[in-house]
Amino acid sequence: MWRLYAPGNEGVAIATTFGKLDNPIKTAARAKPAWLIGAARVTYIDHANVGWIEKLEANDKRLNVLMPFMLKNISYEHEKEVRALIISGMEEIGSDGLDLPVSLNDFIDEIVDNPFCQPWFTEAVAGVADRYGLVSKHGRSSLSPDVFYMDRKQGREQLGAPLKVDGTGSAPDTPDGD
Repeated sequence: MWRLYAPGNEGVAIATTFGKLDNPIKTAARAKPAWLIGAARVTYIDHANVGWIEKLEANDKRLNVLMPFMLKNISYEHEKEVRALIISGMEEIGSDGLDLPVSLNDFIDEIVDNPFCQPWFTEAVAGVADRYGLVSKHGRSSLSPDVFYMDRKQGREQLGAPLKVDGTGSAPDTPDGD
């Protein structure tokens, strides 16, 4: 997905939970009762073989004007997308969007660098994370070559597995020496 959504090797993934997104949206909905506001997981359907109504769970069959925006072709199911939608009626939302009151430290669970990025990009993201007090949430992707291809000894030590060394002083191929 990195190549699809962050071409050019510069990009970050911000991980949070559905609840951390949904709660401020519900607060915004209470403040603007005339608006239709909601967040939900996208439903992926096979348009060619199944009608979209048949695919919906029983509790999802309550149709509303947001429903068409919550459906997506099954070929995108790997995204596991969540969408937040607002229909503001006659009131206009400014061009700068809608501010949701969140604490970044509480909202963000993890900041992950594109595994194909250059060191300068990792340093730049680390600088921004430091500025906003999020250093502990920033890290490299497990797909980054320096993480994915780390040597076995270093990998075992980082993962906490016991490291047995044979008589030659080299690490065996498996943690138990077999």
